[in-house]
Amino acid sequence: MKSLKALGTLLFSLQSILLGAQSIPDGLYAMVFAEDYQLFIELHYDKAPMTVANFVGLAEGTVTNSAFEKGRPFFDGSSFDRVVPGHVVQGGVPDSDKSGNAGYTIPNEIHPQLNHKKAGAVGMANAGPDTGNNIFYITLGDRSYLDGDYTVFGTLLCPAPHDLELNTRIDSIRIIRVGKTAEEYVVDDQILQDLIEQVRQNNAEQRKAKEQFEEEYILTNYPDREISEFGWEYIIQEKGKGKKVKKRDHVMIRFKAHTPQGVEFGSTDECSSYWIPSVSEPGICQYIPGETSIVSGLDEAILEMKPGAKWTVILKPDQAYGIQGFYPPLTWGNKRFHISPQTTIIYEIEVLE
Repeated sequence: MKSLKALGTLLFSLQSILLGAQSIPDGLYAMVFAEDYQLFIELHYDKAPMTVANFVGLAEGTVTNSAFEKGRPFFDGSSFDRVVPGHVVQGGVPDSDKSGNAGYTIPNEIHPQLNHKKAGAVGMANAGPDTGNNIFYITLGDRSYLDGDYTVFGTLLCPAPHDLELNTRIDSIRIIRVGKTAEEYVVDDQILQDLIEQVRQNNAEQRKAKEQFEEEYILTNYPDREISEFGWEYIIQEKGKGKKVKKRDHVMIRFKAHTPQGVEFGSTDECSSYWIPSVSEPGICQYIPGETSIVSGLDEAILEMKPGAKWTVILKPDQAYGIQGFYPPLTWGNKRFHISPQTTIIYEIEVLE
C-alpha cells in the first residue's frame, strides 16, 4: 500500500517527533500531512527568516490574510495542484471561497547557502521577482537554474515524493519546535511586516547596485551607442543596402547575445521549433516580422535594419524578457538554459542579404 511505503521511507516517524526524540537537532520543522504522505521539512529560519515567518504564520493562522479569519490554519484542506515529474510538486492554494491567495506578496529572499541542486529543496513560487505569496514547491531533482530567482526556505528530510499524484489533498501542515530558540519562535502581523520591510530594503539596494554595474558596463563598452525612438540603444557596424525590412518579409538572420554579467547564449546557433533553419549554413534562421517574435526591442530593431546590416542592440529588461525572464524547455542531457528576470541583454544581430 502507498501509505505503508510512505511511512516506511520517512526518516523521522511522527511518533518520535511528537515525543521530542533526542535524535532531532534543535530547530524549526514542518510536518505536511497529505493523504498517504507525511513530509518532514526543516525550515531555515536563520537563513530565510522572512519567508519562513510567512510560511509558519500562514500554517498556524497567526497572520492576517484574505482567505480565512485569523486563527484558521491556512494550508489545511489545500492540495498539491501542480505536479511535474522530475521537476516539482507545488501546492498552497487555500480551500477558501473568499480568496485564492493570502492577499499580499513577499519579496524574494535569496541566501547563497540555500540552493536547488538536489531533490527536496523547499521553495516559494513567484510570478516574477518579489511576488511570492502562499504557493510553495518541493523539487524532485537538480533545479540549479532556479537559484537566484526563487527563494529556498526549507529542506525535505525524507525522500522526495516522486510518486505524489496531482491534486493530492494537504490535510494539514503542523509546525514543530525543537530546542529553546525554536520554542520561543512566534510569528504575528508586526513581526512578519518588519521582516518584509527589511528584505525589501535589502533587495532595493541590490537592484540599485546591479543597475549601476550594467550602466557602467554599457558606458565603458559601448560609448558610441545611439538611442532609438523606441528607447533601445544600438550601434551600427554595417548599414546594409536597399529598403528596410517590412512586416511579413521572409529574412534570414543570425544573432548571438550576452548579458553585462557575462552570460552568453548563441541564440540562432540552434534553431528552435518556431524558427526555420537555413539548410546551407548553421546558425542562420528565417525570421518573419509580425509572425516570428524574439523580444519586443529586438523585433523593433529588425524592422529598422536593411539586408546586409549588422547592429549591436542593447535592451533594458522591459524591452527584453522583463519581470518573467525566460525558461525554455529542458533539453535532456544539457544544463538548463535560462535568462533571469530583469536582465539587460546585448544582441549582435545580422540581417543577411
